[in-house]
Amino acid sequence: MISRMKSAKTKIAFIGSYPPRRCGIATFTSDLVNNLYSAAAGHFEPAILAVESDSPLTYADPVRKVIHKNVQSEYIEAAHIVNRSDIDLVNLQYEFGLFDGPSGSFLPSLLGRITKPLVTTLHTVLEEPWPVYFNDMIEVCNASEAIVVMNERGVDMLQQVYGVPGEKIELIGHGIPDLLFADTALAKEKLGLAGRKTILTFGLLSANKGIEVMLRAMPDIVAADPSVIYIVLGATHPEVMRCDGPVYINR
Repeated sequence: MISRMKSAKTKIAFIGSYPPRRCGIATFTSDLVNNLYSAAAGHFEPAILAVESDSPLTYADPVRKVIHKNVQSEYIEAAHIVNRSDIDLVNLQYEFGLFDGPSGSFLPSLLGRITKPLVTTLHTVLEEPWPVYFNDMIEVCNASEAIVVMNERGVDMLQQVYGVPGEKIELIGHGIPDLLFADTALAKEKLGLAGRKTILTFGLLSANKGIEVMLRAMPDIVAADPSVIYIVLGATHPEVMRCDGPVYINR
């Protein structure tokens, strides 16, 4: 794809959440777009179809349309916009719960109508999905020409649990910002953690982050190495806060 970008401007529509929405998928999509800008050296034009919850936000370029996740007609309209445009490729950022309700029930209204090639980035692959999640994942995978996962376990689960052929799957690691690494001893000393081994969870917090699993494991970890400390750093995810208030973080 990059080689094509060097000779012609490639136009890609991204479907997912996008800043200013506070959401891990929004940050990921924004970082992806910014890095494609850099890699393509001007031969790349994005169009964002931003999925929004009930909280109204003001979006700027390159957002072309806002899809309110509980309004089915807007998914259909988004498909028509893509089909009528000169978009070359559609990239779906897929996460359970991002597209209406617990399992994305309105997303097929869009996927069944777009006529452009679709590449889907999966942010979660469930090994033991509920039937509704299983069916939605199958629908997304069937509609996609290629599926991107971020770790080898995801590749295995797609093939073994969902029956996706290996040639359809691309492994691209999540990655991290390119920062200079420094000795952590000074930072640990400032935080009163000198001599401790630290395990860190950070970001927007919700019940699907595995924090409870880690808390249950900590007694055994500390028994094996008393220097270990587990730090949970962040704020309640805005969607959790909107629905449940501070219940999760305070319990």
